[in-house]
Amino acid sequence: MKPRSPSPTPSRSVVVTFKNNTEHELIREAKKCTQGSWKNDPPPKIASKSEFLFRTEAKAGISGTEAKVTYSIKGSKNTITLEWANPFVGNPKFVYTAPSTLAIDLQKREGNNFIVDFTINPFGQSSVKGIFKFLSY
Repeated sequence: MKPRSPSPTPSRSVVVTFKNNTEHELIREAKKCTQGSWKNDPPPKIASKSEFLFRTEAKAGISGTEAKVTYSIKGSKNTITLEWANPFVGNPKFVYTAPSTLAIDLQKREGNNFIVDFTINPFGQSSVKGIFKFLSY
């Protein structure tokens, strides 16, 4: 019997650490992976003061990954949206939106396989206002 070969490393991936440093529970409204696939799904709920990890990967061959997830803030009509793309060719992008009462900090570690930390804070506890932020690297 032949030993199993290890799974190949994807050409592109994005690992997202989502930190909710607010008093609000977040409820997932939508998730979509338009390129590649989910390897770790975003959780249906994110409790206040908690952290979760989710991941998308390129499918076989020369390709990238692109995804979007939206959470509503329990008890309000406000939403938080995270979106990313790590194409095989071109620049990666990270986009997020949040109500003005919240702030989002973004930290990333570069490479073909990005690791991205999105941290949601009450406004005033961060240097970045949430309304809309677009980053392209």
